[in-house]
Amino acid sequence: MLINMNELLCKLEQYKPITDFFIALIPIALAILGSYIAIQQYRTNRKKLKIELFEKRFSVFDSINKFIGAVVRTQSVDQQQRNDFLAGTRGAEFLFDESIKQYVTEIWEKSVDLGVWAEDERTSTNASERAEQMKWFVKQLREIDDRFKKFMQLSH
Repeated sequence: MLINMNELLCKLEQYKPITDFFIALIPIALAILGSYIAIQQYRTNRKKLKIELFEKRFSVFDSINKFIGAVVRTQSVDQQQRNDFLAGTRGAEFLFDESIKQYVTEIWEKSVDLGVWAEDERTSTNASERAEQMKWFVKQLREIDDRFKKFMQLSH
């Protein structure tokens, strides 16, 4: 039996370079596996962030869309609607770029002007300005999707 054990050790000694090679591959394989898992976690977290941002951005988009729709339907705007608009668009400057912030401000200013002109409907000079404002609001209903499209994309 002692001879068989020596023969076995001799045979194992022949395979030592091969076993050493595979043992050396273990840390490399673990590093590759760890990198793969890290990349997958990064992608998952990025998608999760996009979904969370989408929900917040959609809320602002929806508030703007509803406000413009209300203005077009009623051809005026009251203080409660303006307050709801301000509450719904709060934080837009953190979720969108400067162009959307300016857009929200422009909508607000035009709604204030429209409200003032609605109170003074009897003068013909304000009637033409009011009509121009209403045309602008109607136009916004058609253009709002294009303005927000790049911020609402979940792919990429």
